[in-house]
Amino acid sequence: MSTFGHTVELLADELVRLVGWGADPRRCATKATLGQLSEVDPDLSPTTAGCIVARYLREAVRSFDGPQEFLGRQYGPPDPTAGVHA
Repeated sequence: MSTFGHTVELLADELVRLVGWGADPRRCATKATLGQLSEVDPDLSPTTAGCIVARYLREAVRSFDGPQEFLGRQYGPPDPTAGVHA
């Protein structure tokens, strides 16, 4: 499997683990792949790191262009942040 494919698989696993919790900074801080994507400095406190990851997720969801499917559910207009609990 390519490095990109492996990263996508890790990211999908992290997102699945957040389902039902939304972008809770305490949970986001423990997600290594999301931390890398959101360019979190590893020296930051878990609270600060989690807030940066949560903000990254909210901004990513807001940037959706049309409905998106995740775990069999559609997210998009009129409420694209429904899955993030922003």
